[in-house]
Amino acid sequence: MSTRRIDGRSTAKHSRDSLPIGTIRVRLRSRPGRGGKGRRVYRTRYIKVNDGLSKSRQWQKYSRWWWEQNRGPVPDGHRVVHLDNDAMNDDPDNLACVQIADVAFLWHDRDPEGSKRNYEKLRAATAQCNRDRGQVHRALGFVKWHWYAVLHDDRIIINEPFKSRRGLLRSHGHDASINGRVASPADVPFAAMKGAQLYAEEFSQYTKIERSEFVALTAK
Repeated sequence: MSTRRIDGRSTAKHSRDSLPIGTIRVRLRSRPGRGGKGRRVYRTRYIKVNDGLSKSRQWQKYSRWWWEQNRGPVPDGHRVVHLDNDAMNDDPDNLACVQIADVAFLWHDRDPEGSKRNYEKLRAATAQCNRDRGQVHRALGFVKWHWYAVLHDDRIIINEPFKSRRGLLRSHGHDASINGRVASPADVPFAAMKGAQLYAEEFSQYTKIERSEFVALTAK
């Protein structure tokens, strides 16, 4: 915006006088571009509705103002949207008052590629959240229906849960059948127990260690 000098001060060229109620202005807004690349600029009409309130409340989106003047109040939890996603197209046939959930539906319907990218992001974030929660849960407690290796003589629980008894035994080098049985049980130096059993009071004095720590101990 160009400026001019008045009494040694730099001032805006345009008048700073208050604009009358009913004035319509076009404002520029920006949002992240598709694929997270750059910024996308779009235009939206605003109308001045009063002079008495703070500046942020003096202006209202023209689409919402038109709806309230011609169709009635906008219920809580609803928004006035442009069906063709063109914020400058304030034709009455292009406006709709919908629930916030419908706003998300319209976005996914208009932009299938963006919807797919959003799904992949949410899927990855959910998977990472589940992994983090699992790590915290395993660190603080036991997975009730998973199997753990327990060394009773050393009062040690190896904190590495397995979905099956067979998987636990095979991970420690013991060949086991599908039902988790081994040919020589005496050769297995630990007891295979479910996490639900380890919440018993007798195991509160046991030390829980990670598999890497157990390997280091046995290597000494």
